[in-house]
Amino acid sequence: MTKGSTLVYPKEGGPQLPADVDAYHAKLFKMIDQGQIGLNDYVINRVVLRNDRHPELLYVGDYADREELRGKGLASSFYSQLHENAGQMGFRFITGLNNADNISFFRDKLQRSTLGDIKPERRGQFQDKPSEFDLKLYTIDFLNPNDKQIYTEK
Repeated sequence: MTKGSTLVYPKEGGPQLPADVDAYHAKLFKMIDQGQIGLNDYVINRVVLRNDRHPELLYVGDYADREELRGKGLASSFYSQLHENAGQMGFRFITGLNNADNISFFRDKLQRSTLGDIKPERRGQFQDKPSEFDLKLYTIDFLNPNDKQIYTEK
């Protein structure tokens, strides 16, 4: 929906998007408003990457894909390519805060460690004051295989 020249994403209970507008990518209203994507483009996923904590740490702040594309290897392929490319760019760690619904994907499928697996004296490199929540759901992908032995208690 547009209001003047600004796209407004409807709130729950408020006015809804027209039927021909893809609600999944309408969440990227700034990109639509700037003309980077169109209202009816088919967006597969969205990813937010940050590198503001440590020069060797790449943080995945957000990864979302379409419900209908889940289970088809899209996320596995993305994270595999991210692992390879981030390593080539000089990063040592890929991290992210996950949720209870997807933590098994990161732990079991991607073989990531949780912050709770990290030696207590090394956790500050990833989180300043980790909560119990962080210890269970914050994951680390070690791009240098030797780092896993150095950083983890396992």
